[in-house]
Amino acid sequence: MSALEDAERALSEEPVVASKRLSPFDGTSFAIEAARCFLSIGNLTEAHRRLENALTRHSAERVRSGLLAQLMLVTALLGRGLLDEACVVTHQVSERAAGLPQPRS
Repeated sequence: MSALEDAERALSEEPVVASKRLSPFDGTSFAIEAARCFLSIGNLTEAHRRLENALTRHSAERVRSGLLAQLMLVTALLGRGLLDEACVVTHQVSERAAGLPQPRS
């Protein structure tokens, strides 16, 4: 996993913000994408670890990406047979999603 570790080190630096509309691809974004890859290959333990790490340092301003990361965490938890934990996270996602503004028609 040295290539992953090299990428993590490179992304640990402060990102340059090119646009106010787009969030930078930072260490948290990388952790979420790496977790997605680990889910795809069936390494649920590593996906779980990376998602927990990403969510602890995730910006509160990036609500939607946080919700998506939590849903991936639910997938990892269910795959590992951790049903109670998956239910807790699902409930958290439900409550947070209910507070999102509705799209304009």
